[in-house]
Amino acid sequence: MEINRNIAVGIKIRRTILFTLFICVLALPILDYGLKLSGEYENTENRNKAPLPKFNIDLLDPFPSQFDSYFSDNHNFRGELLSLNSKFKYNILKISPNKSIVEGKNGWLYLAKYLDSYVSKRLLTNIELDSLKSIFEYRSGWLKKKGIKHYLAIVPNKPQIYPEFLPSFINKKNSTTKTEQLIQALDGIPNLNVIYLKDTLLSAKENAPFNLYYKTDQHWNEYGALVGFSKIISEIKKDFPAVAEIYLDNYNFDTTYTNGKDLAKILMLHKSIKELEIRTIPKNGFSYHKIDTVKYEIPVVFPYKKVHQLYYSNSNKQLPNGLVIRDSFTNALANTLPESFGETTVVWDTWCYELHEDIVENEKPDFLLTIIIETNIPFIIYKHNSIREDGFNAIDPKNEW
Repeated sequence: MEINRNIAVGIKIRRTILFTLFICVLALPILDYGLKLSGEYENTENRNKAPLPKFNIDLLDPFPSQFDSYFSDNHNFRGELLSLNSKFKYNILKISPNKSIVEGKNGWLYLAKYLDSYVSKRLLTNIELDSLKSIFEYRSGWLKKKGIKHYLAIVPNKPQIYPEFLPSFINKKNSTTKTEQLIQALDGIPNLNVIYLKDTLLSAKENAPFNLYYKTDQHWNEYGALVGFSKIISEIKKDFPAVAEIYLDNYNFDTTYTNGKDLAKILMLHKSIKELEIRTIPKNGFSYHKIDTVKYEIPVVFPYKKVHQLYYSNSNKQLPNGLVIRDSFTNALANTLPESFGETTVVWDTWCYELHEDIVENEKPDFLLTIIIETNIPFIIYKHNSIREDGFNAIDPKNEW
């Protein structure tokens, strides 16, 4: 009887402790508002936190769910709990804590929506290829009448250059890709030079002293961007001999280890995963200066307003003037691109990659260069979903591999 009584007392004590701990866990977020027990929550989820809803006695139905969203997003222990969850899944279960990120081998991370250009489960239709051909025939013809050269530089996605670090369940579905379809469709269009950088980067990768792409981001680093841009310059030089070739020996490379980049941030692992940052610096210094001005309207939906349009002037006035239509992959060329041209206008047009006749007419460039990541090729037809009224996303984010 004494043994049974002791067991019963032990069970009661354990239940009391568990109940007390449970209540404490529930109460911690509320107590934290007054006691400030946790640090400030760093939002790394690539979205805005839910705002505090306004209480309206005449409109009570949506308030509970709105306040629940606000509280879930803003209590200070959210960061600690999400980080703990990410570390548990990533380090113990060996799975990605976020479905938008695919965990590869040896610490390589891949953006899920960029995998389709490698897997090629969905190819461009004949109608889409005809549309792209018509678009570029018009653009190149219109530019030719004005004496302007036309270049389309296509940047390969990270899986095209580093497929060996993909997880084993990622496999190609087709032997061809959307990019290869596009190149074939555009072949022979007068005044259009299509420059696909895949072979250039694969060749450089064999003996490169650094990775060409970040392990914890979908973008190429400054070293990889310089390698790719050297190929673009070699093509432009055929039409403009004054443009100097780019040689890696003419650059210094400053390296340092930093916190993980965007993909690690989304996983809330950026402080525990390190990334090698590379800065390219010309040995002879910079010959250009930036012009701080805004000439054209910035779309309200465009999130990076400070870099929507950039203007540079080079001290060498013998160089051709260029208009560059860009996306985020041109960020890594910030110190390199303006060195090669005279007057340079760089426009990030909300991932639509349009011709912009008004800007061409105003800037009067010698050439138009579009630099596009290959995943975004469908946006040339359909435009980016952020500026479409129906919100249609031409890059299907479904993970169908």
